[in-house]
Amino acid sequence: MITSRSGLSPWVDVDTPESAYNVTSSRGHTWALVMSDEFNVAGRNFTPGADHMWTALEMPDGVNAALEYYSFNMTDTVTESDGRGVFRIKIMEEENITYTVWNTYAKPAGLRPTTCTTELEWYSPGTNSVSKGEDGSANGEGFGPPTVLSSLFGAFVIVLLVFVVYKIIGQRSRKAMVGAGITQPAILSKVEMDDVPRSNKSQSGSEDKLV
Repeated sequence: MITSRSGLSPWVDVDTPESAYNVTSSRGHTWALVMSDEFNVAGRNFTPGADHMWTALEMPDGVNAALEYYSFNMTDTVTESDGRGVFRIKIMEEENITYTVWNTYAKPAGLRPTTCTTELEWYSPGTNSVSKGEDGSANGEGFGPPTVLSSLFGAFVIVLLVFVVYKIIGQRSRKAMVGAGITQPAILSKVEMDDVPRSNKSQSGSEDKLV
């Protein structure tokens, strides 16, 4: 808590009598005064930001469909002849009042174009990291010359993709041929050819023929 020059709480009026600083409850507990206002200064201004403690409202009373309207120019303080301070609120009746009021923190209705930005960071073969913008100017980074490692990595990725696509196309083609009843022609290797029965050579020395 902020310590004031008077040694009292900042919310305790310095003109509050010392007898009111502490009160003993019925159970014997001592309660310390934390806030008081004597309203003994004439001419206090309660417009927003003028007074150190109070702010007069400038709005209608919307509780339970009430018809009252509060205004800061309807409050003041006066000093009585005996020195007492009096806080006054002026009450008056008005008819056919039309008003439009917005809360202090509310924004009027309407179209409000808004532009939003977000931070991105990505990596690509042949470039340095790019973040906070298309050219990386926000953090001094941007597109740079490709390195040997990044070029090799890019080539490896391309070859791998081509191989995968080739395998997928080959598998689909074989499945389609099997489904259509088409068989591939048998191609015998040299080892398989040697296993085929052959006739004995003729006495004339002619070559063996397949049976």
